[in-house]
Amino acid sequence: MRVLIVSHYYPPEPDPRLNVLGPALAKRGHEVTALTGFPNYPRGEIYPGYRQRLWRCEELGGVRVVRLPLYPDHGYSALRRALNFLSFTASATLLGPALSGPADIMLVAHAPVTAAVPAAVIGWMRRVPFVYEVQDMWPETLRSTGVANNSILVGALARAGDFAYRRAAAITVISPGFKRNLIGKGVPAEKIQVIPTRAIWDRRRAFPTYWRRLACFRTFRMSSSFWSATASTGRCWRRRFDTGGSGTCGCFRAGR
Repeated sequence: MRVLIVSHYYPPEPDPRLNVLGPALAKRGHEVTALTGFPNYPRGEIYPGYRQRLWRCEELGGVRVVRLPLYPDHGYSALRRALNFLSFTASATLLGPALSGPADIMLVAHAPVTAAVPAAVIGWMRRVPFVYEVQDMWPETLRSTGVANNSILVGALARAGDFAYRRAAAITVISPGFKRNLIGKGVPAEKIQVIPTRAIWDRRRAFPTYWRRLACFRTFRMSSSFWSATASTGRCWRRRFDTGGSGTCGCFRAGR
């Protein structure tokens, strides 16, 4: 399966989730591409060994990484942070469809919420669904930390979040509280799956569980391309992604 990860941050930046997921998928024989920016988090400075240009392709842990230019920043200035988010959104939206390559499904890492914009464009152009992985609740987090106090900015971020939730084929959150928050914003409950962050760390059990719970997500049936790539085998994603797994997923057998 061809998996496209769209994320504002990616290793060597400190993102242990993607540092585990990307290489683990590649080791299981899947074609994994990450669409991201040039590394600058957490200091807001481009890492040594990197120099910004129109794009750069490299391989990390079996993952093809496509890096695109952005405005580096991680300070408390709302204007500079907005430039950081929007610059990657613009470059990924304009260049991502041409450079990311073919995909069967996308995983979109939040935050920031703006990462969903290029994913929505790529999904629309190529008819590829995306899973929206919500690790932080915007705009609440930015407002509580003082990064975004302007009512216009907060309103814009809220509308961007609504757009992302509508366009996503499925949404994962890290806690039941996050799920309640999204339901309160009008997101259908059946579209949301709670997968705690710790589900990635236990390599003996949790990684297969992470994908099995996504596999049983009825929302994926919205995409015929994704459905044909998974359900036509009659097997659960646990078997597809974990070579040690076995059995047939009851969701597929029952047609749910």
